[in-house]
Amino acid sequence: MSHTVTVKELRLTDKDALDKALERLSNKVEVLGHGTHQLYAGPQTGLGLRLRGGVAGNGEEGNAWQFPIVIQEDGSVAYDNYGEHWGKQVFLDELVQGYTLAKLEIEATAKGHTFSQNVAENGDVELHIHAGTAAGGDWATGGDWAS
Repeated sequence: MSHTVTVKELRLTDKDALDKALERLSNKVEVLGHGTHQLYAGPQTGLGLRLRGGVAGNGEEGNAWQFPIVIQEDGSVAYDNYGEHWGKQVFLDELVQGYTLAKLEIEATAKGHTFSQNVAENGDVELHIHAGTAAGGDWATGGDWAS
């Protein structure tokens, strides 16, 4: 039996970061708009997104999700992929990764830092945030932000 998953620990609350992520993933995500969206277990209200599937950054292939994901007013994400039978998790992970990278870029730029990234063939992202001269030094991190 299927059920709706609501990820409370994940909050997509920054509209600018979400807009930037959706723009970058426009070929993989269809924006359905704000409203009530039908998931298998029942309706959810918020911004509906349809994950189109295709080939993920890590090379994994999958079909479009059968039901939309819904970003609720508090930023939590509701979805139903029935243990990946109705949609591969990797496509939601790409959206979360895109949001995280956009949020980091916005925050770094606001503080006067420069931001660059390198994406590996497997989808891992290496970030470089170069601190402004007032802060001194460089800070760099790497890793799979979708994990």
